[in-house]
Amino acid sequence: MGRRISYRDILRHRANGRSIREIAAACSCSSSAVQDILARAEENDVGLDDVAVVYLTTI
Repeated sequence: MGRRISYRDILRHRANGRSIREIAAACSCSSSAVQDILARAEENDVGLDDVAVVYLTTI
């Protein structure tokens, strides 16, 4: 069973100027997960209005 990470929440926190560590703490995920999500969003030109809740599985 995986845990749910909201891309929208991560992008919203980043748009509000929060650091990667602050976002990770607020979203209960690792800072590396936040970095990966932000990098993918930037690479694909995805903004806050373009995302939905995405389920990630942990290994």
